[in-house]
Amino acid sequence: MEKLPQELIDQIIDHVGHPDLRACSLVGRRWVERSHWRICGGGYCSFIDQRQLNSTRKNLLTKGSIFAEHIHTLTLGFTAVQAWARHFRDVDVVLPRLNSLIITDAWLHLDDEVVVLKRNFGNTLLSLSLSLVTISSEEFYPILSSFPNLDNLSIARLNLPQRPPGDIPACPRTQGKLTLTGAEAHETCVPFLLKLPIQFRTLHFCGTADVWKVHPLVWACAPTLTTLEIRGSV
Repeated sequence: MEKLPQELIDQIIDHVGHPDLRACSLVGRRWVERSHWRICGGGYCSFIDQRQLNSTRKNLLTKGSIFAEHIHTLTLGFTAVQAWARHFRDVDVVLPRLNSLIITDAWLHLDDEVVVLKRNFGNTLLSLSLSLVTISSEEFYPILSSFPNLDNLSIARLNLPQRPPGDIPACPRTQGKLTLTGAEAHETCVPFLLKLPIQFRTLHFCGTADVWKVHPLVWACAPTLTTLEIRGSV
């Protein structure tokens, strides 16, 4: 067993059924990490409501736990966002590999949910996805500034007022990827994004009702733009 290459060991573990993964982790030191990674769902963790979050909360809060060390993508939806803000307000959640946060079907408040998310993941988060999320116009820019290392922003059906506020706080000058999905995101978000000091390298528009709605954003990002993709437009 000790002479097997690591690539072959990983392939063996990937083809083992979930009930036998714990036994695989006991074979040897080189079997541990991949086995634990499979046990923990391949690094993805999703909590759609408060009940799911409460049932797993102790594993997330335990420093050095197998579960926490392997999470790189976290999904919070519906009441789970509020529950996270309530339970983890004074706790530095230990998720050392987390770099992607997905928030869906929720209402974000800067003084509540976002403050806790910023404390827990602010410096490590590289990718943020907002889907079916409601944010007030005054809080949209401060929320983006809460994650200074953000390099991938994805917005789908974000509920924003039609007009952005006059004063724009400092935001990270990210040159990463922006994805907008759905006609609502294009119509409401583009005026907001135009006021940000950000020039994206990659723009991905999906389901645009009118391609001219995103034309100003494309023009603003022209100096740094390397990839432009538009799907489902008329």
